[in-house]
Amino acid sequence: MICTVYKKKMTFFSIIEHSFFLLAFSISIYIAFREGLTKANGILIFTTFFILGFHTIMYFPVFQTAWIIENAPQLVKVEMLIEIAFYIVLYITLLRRRSFRLFLAFYFILYVIFSFLVLSKIQPIDGLKYPIYSFVFGSFGVLIAVLLFFYEKLKTDDAENIFTNFWFWISAGLFIFLATEIPVLSITNCLFGKDDAIVSRAQIAIDVKQIISLFYYFTFLIGALCSRTTT
Repeated sequence: MICTVYKKKMTFFSIIEHSFFLLAFSISIYIAFREGLTKANGILIFTTFFILGFHTIMYFPVFQTAWIIENAPQLVKVEMLIEIAFYIVLYITLLRRRSFRLFLAFYFILYVIFSFLVLSKIQPIDGLKYPIYSFVFGSFGVLIAVLLFFYEKLKTDDAENIFTNFWFWISAGLFIFLATEIPVLSITNCLFGKDDAIVSRAQIAIDVKQIISLFYYFTFLIGALCSRTTT
């Protein structure tokens, strides 16, 4: 079912979405070049490259082997969970307070263990539905990390310049994206496995998810245009 959804989207919208992935990756490199390569910049470059590379393989048949086509639904689920892990690690490097970093590091370990147990016992990776429990648990960790990041920025002397901070813009976009995606994927999971009429409505939920995703990647451009500092 998930694989079918991706195949349906290999259209003009797919080209737009893939262009936004490429935009985010390019801007990540630009920011690192402009401000200097830090751990956070390096993780962001790797994360956007991972997302771009994965969707390039999923979108364009020239890159698809028989194994990829056969295992596409499982690969989509794994990619989603790995992406969440990358974002948690990203904010571990962005946060300055040691207590905040330790909290996120502990949350990251819990996320890995929790995901492994859920995928093994409750929502196997070869099932029809999204691994929503693992996704929600990881996403809450990212949302908390973003709030901690905002708190740190608002407590510093340069809080008035927060809108000129690249990380502020992509953090705001990421927060909105995940806060929207949690209920959307939950609804989609409920609709999967029902009759064809209900499954067709799941496509609407996925379309909403992808539109919000485009907004998140667009914040990379806003951040690059508005920013003067990256830390």
